[in-house]
Amino acid sequence: MKNIWNEAAIRKEFARLDAKTGLKGATLPIIFNNAKCTLGSYNPANGGHFDSPDTIMMTHRGR
Repeated sequence: MKNIWNEAAIRKEFARLDAKTGLKGATLPIIFNNAKCTLGSYNPANGGHFDSPDTIMMTHRGR
C-alpha cells in the first residue's frame, strides 16, 4: 500500500485549510505511531504526567 499521508503532505493540507479558516492547524504537533499495544504516553502539555492507554483513547475519541 502506498503511503501518501506523510508529515509534509499533512502539513500542506492543514496549511491549505488554514488559509480558508484562519486557523493554525499546520502548527500542531503530528505523531505517527504504528504500535499494536501502548502502555502509556508522556505528555508535557498536561503538566508532565503519563497518560494511560484508556486516557489516550478517550482523548482521541473526543470523550
